Amino acid sequence: MKSFLEKEMGIKISKDCKKEDIAKKAWEKIEEIGKRIEGLLYPDSSPAEMFEAENISKATRKELAKSYRIINKIKNMYSIARITNNKKEYEEFFKELKNGWKNIKDPCIKAFREAITAWKKEFKEEKESYFG
Repeated sequence: MKSFLEKEMGIKISKDCKKEDIAKKAWEKIEEIGKRIEGLLYPDSSPAEMFEAENISKATRKELAKSYRIINKIKNMYSIARITNNKKEYEEFFKELKNGWKNIKDPCIKAFREAITAWKKEFKEEKESYFG
């Protein structure tokens, strides 16, 4: 688990780190990603979110919806572990995080790359129309 958290999630783990502290760092990362996905799936009145949501493919949106459900399940498992302060609940949280990560990481990267491409295209078109 340690190598997964360090390599895949970029979470530094020292020898004296408590499982609860490690779980909190993992939750913070999942929470951040979840908010970005939520903005792409359910944009509010933010022009940036609306633009990006319009410019990701339907296939990517479908994958993101699955990722979003996985993230929310993991977040709820973390909440249960925090409330119960039960070692078994933390272990279940970490297990689900590791199992779900592959279904979170790749669709997110794909969606963020599509958004970057859309922004580049928008910038290029804006430049061309301004000078044209």
